[in-house]
Amino acid sequence: MVVMDSLEQEQIEERYSALRRSVSHSRIRTSWVRFVRKSLQMKVKDLATRTSRSPAAISQIESRELDGAITLETMRRMADAMESDFVYFIVPRKTVQVTRSKRAFEKAQYLLQQSQVHMELEDQAVTASFVRKAQLLAKKLLEKGDIW
Repeated sequence: MVVMDSLEQEQIEERYSALRRSVSHSRIRTSWVRFVRKSLQMKVKDLATRTSRSPAAISQIESRELDGAITLETMRRMADAMESDFVYFIVPRKTVQVTRSKRAFEKAQYLLQQSQVHMELEDQAVTASFVRKAQLLAKKLLEKGDIW
């Protein structure tokens, strides 16, 4: 398991926080290639010329982007031809700590449910509360880095 110090964790969260703010602005109704092309007042044929493709190929690229059927390399080439940068990122919906803690608790619950079934079959009573046991196990799983 890779252990991060608190400064490193803070820096990671700062970066994700900035990216999370941009997520709501990243959803548009058209393709990004079309959006940027039009905002630059670039015609399809101009982009086609700059990328050595046909206008029909550019239209197809714009459609494929909407369908999620475009390569990252094609997006980079389109961005470059429009004198733009292509940025691609994955950002957790919640903070890393919240995501990790939630996942550890879910795994702990699953593991305890499995062992509880076996204990009930053997007619052994469970003494501590299930939630408390799950919290303690989740803490241990987090410490070990064994949450997935």
